[in-house]
Amino acid sequence: MITDPVTSLSGFIGWLEKNPVPAGKIAVYRGLADKAFDLRPSVFRKNAGGDDVRARREHLLLRELIAAHPAEFTGDETALETLARMQHYSLPTRLLDVTWNPLAALWFATETHRKVVETGKTTKSGKQETRTVQTVGQVVRLLLDDHHVRFFDSDRISLIANLARCTYEQKEDLKALVAANPTTDAELKAFNLHKTVRRLLHFVRSEKPAFEAEIEPEHLNDIYLVKPKLSIRRILAQEGAFLAFGLTSMVPKTGSPIFEVATLAVNAASKVDIRRQLDGVSINERTLFPDIERAARYLTDELQTADLLARGVPSTPKSLSKKRS
Repeated sequence: MITDPVTSLSGFIGWLEKNPVPAGKIAVYRGLADKAFDLRPSVFRKNAGGDDVRARREHLLLRELIAAHPAEFTGDETALETLARMQHYSLPTRLLDVTWNPLAALWFATETHRKVVETGKTTKSGKQETRTVQTVGQVVRLLLDDHHVRFFDSDRISLIANLARCTYEQKEDLKALVAANPTTDAELKAFNLHKTVRRLLHFVRSEKPAFEAEIEPEHLNDIYLVKPKLSIRRILAQEGAFLAFGLTSMVPKTGSPIFEVATLAVNAASKVDIRRQLDGVSINERTLFPDIERAARYLTDELQTADLLARGVPSTPKSLSKKRS
């Protein structure tokens, strides 16, 4: 396996060829602008002070956005659809974007991201000298079995997605109930009769009235790969899917019982060149973000008049400071 940071599109394709997807496994990819980033949905990320305010306010974030912009959510029939739209508008959710297309993941891994590092020297005033550097990117491949893949209308996905409607205290209560590992018929019956589980069941039944009160506790801890409706153009353009997280907050890069994880670093100094090479095979901001605002910005920022007339001969990107929605 290639371990050195990749410096070109051809090098990345070589890595894919040398590491084929094993038979019987499903592969999805995620690109990270900084290899230090973890595989954690935005709602579980702590703020600069180390507070988990997003997780504590998850149920309020969902309601506040719908209350402020109800017209945007009138077509959403399930909690998953609402979370997917929130994700589209950059609100923290328990969904993690992934893609079936490794080239799309490479594009995101070449985003500009800078951090301040210490040089090891000391200033005249005695303070540590620092400088700003471009970060090494990373492409992450996640392998899983097909029994952890669900479509948008799955009962288990409805169960996981509706955790977002529970209060933080209710989710902590559910964690304790699941950790008790109920297995006998009597224990499972008591689990499903618990007031917090019944509250979750109430949310699920608001979209699936026939949902039985037979929740398997271990399902609440699971992470599933969700094939969503392609009703949001960005998901279609990016060949996107979601990892839907239950009461588990992160996939370790070392792997887990569900996921086999492989990573490839993307050389910081090569990000501009790789972006240009991806542009040559139509992986760029315009194709990955098909809304008119992004297309107009791409045409304004990235293309010269001659390129527009040539229809398909892209110029060198001037900037990589584009943000993912």
